[in-house]
Amino acid sequence: MLVERERESYHEEGLAADLCPICNLLGAPGVASRVYFSDLCCVERCSPSICAFQEYGMRLEVLEPGATLSGALTLRGVALEELGLLLIGLGFDGSSFKPLLVGRAKYMAESFGRVVFEPRSLVVVRELSAELLRSVGLSPRCEGRYCVVEGVELNKLLVEAFKAARGKYPDIEPFSEAEEKERLAASLNLARCSA
Repeated sequence: MLVERERESYHEEGLAADLCPICNLLGAPGVASRVYFSDLCCVERCSPSICAFQEYGMRLEVLEPGATLSGALTLRGVALEELGLLLIGLGFDGSSFKPLLVGRAKYMAESFGRVVFEPRSLVVVRELSAELLRSVGLSPRCEGRYCVVEGVELNKLLVEAFKAARGKYPDIEPFSEAEEKERLAASLNLARCSA
């Protein structure tokens, strides 16, 4: 049975005291996540091709490099430093997003699974996030219950969240697995895709 998590901030809950910050954010056995990723839909350069790996006996349908996918990320009751932790996990280094590796075949071939996260806007529930937005000095466009943070204000929020996470968790360093894979590609002897 999942623990009910309806409050805006979960830091005061007795349960949160027993969880590491990442489990408190992304969930753990019996504890619901406060981060939800939607399905991604391809919006640009969406022509798939078939890639065969003789070594593994696999045929995969793949998108071409540079394809753009769009989706939504929903956050519930996330504090500024928690948003920063999530951003670091998505490749943010305080100024830009570094490439990530995703998917089952990410180590199979040199260019497989390489993605870059690029947030375009952040939609927040006004009554739950007003204090958070004010603490960073933002004045987003609001309509009804929702406010939209984008452009320069979104960049400011990302940088402030990153700083808050690094301030609270100084041992967490941004790291790009994709850049490391590229650096080591020659010695990895990665499989090659054939049509």
